[in-house]
Amino acid sequence: PARVGRQPVRVLIASRLPPPAQQSPAARDAAMATAALPAWALETGACAAALALPHAVYALVWTRPTAFARASGAARHGPVAIAKQFATLAVGMKVIQLLFYLRWYLITIEGDESGDVGRLLVSTFSRAGATRLAAAAVLLCSGGSLNHAVYTTLGAVGVYYGNRFGAVIPWVEGYPFNVFPHP
Repeated sequence: PARVGRQPVRVLIASRLPPPAQQSPAARDAAMATAALPAWALETGACAAALALPHAVYALVWTRPTAFARASGAARHGPVAIAKQFATLAVGMKVIQLLFYLRWYLITIEGDESGDVGRLLVSTFSRAGATRLAAAAVLLCSGGSLNHAVYTTLGAVGVYYGNRFGAVIPWVEGYPFNVFPHP
């Protein structure tokens, strides 16, 4: 059977199997082994779910800000407190995304379940080559610069939907919104 971590993963497809009472233990084990999903499929599915989670949450908060405000427990403290709660949630989701992505990369791409992130980084950077590393550095710095500019210009309350919670966020026309259209 497939393995995730140290535990075997067995996924039964109920429509293919007779009721357990009608199966011998050997037949049950054989059916479970053949119906098991490969580890890469489970890891890929978990990683995809982790990467999609923030987008679903952002859409939910954007379309139902009052429900999020009540659920966050910060509604009585005003829109700034709600936006800060949302910012904390967003950071937590980014950490989860990063951890799932690293695990997926280790298991699916590197074929290593040890969890040795240091080895992963060394092996990845040693194979990347100077051109790819330079391109990655330029992209990371450019994205980081834009992200920093947006946070500096709008503040955390502006970035994390403060206007949806009732905060007054001034319209900004300076950098980076004079280079890229305002969202």
